[in-house]
Order: sequence, then structure tokens, then C-alpha cells
Amino acid sequence: MIVEINKSDLCNLLAGTRPSFGLMTKMSKMGLGYYVGGFSDEWIWTLRLNVDSYSEKELWDLYKEITGKEE
Repeated sequence: MIVEINKSDLCNLLAGTRPSFGLMTKMSKMGLGYYVGGFSDEWIWTLRLNVDSYSEKELWDLYKEITGKEE
């Protein structure tokens, strides 16, 4: 099955994930989110702020890296 998705769709896919602790530093440096420790202990995505800096392919590759899926 072939599905066409745009940048907004990719943001929604990414927003539904939580990167591993090992990937959080990479995501933070990319300006795509930040980690909140303490009682919250959660990842906050800031995709809408910096998404224009990345291509659809880069976002798709990032999604695959987070989920561990190749296709």
C-alpha cells in the first residue's frame, strides 16, 4: 500500500512517539523537543516551531529511527 503524507502528517506521527533516552539529546540539538525530568519525566515535542528546517525525508528517517522500523 502506498500512502502519501505531508510534513504535517509526519509531525503528527512523530508527536505520537517518545524517543528513547539515547535519542533525546539528538532531538534536543535539532530543536525538535526537550526532556522534562523530575516528577513529570516526559518528552515535550516542539515540532511546529522548527519543522520548516527539516525536509520530509529527514522527518521520515527520524520517525523510523525512533520507532525502529525500516519501512
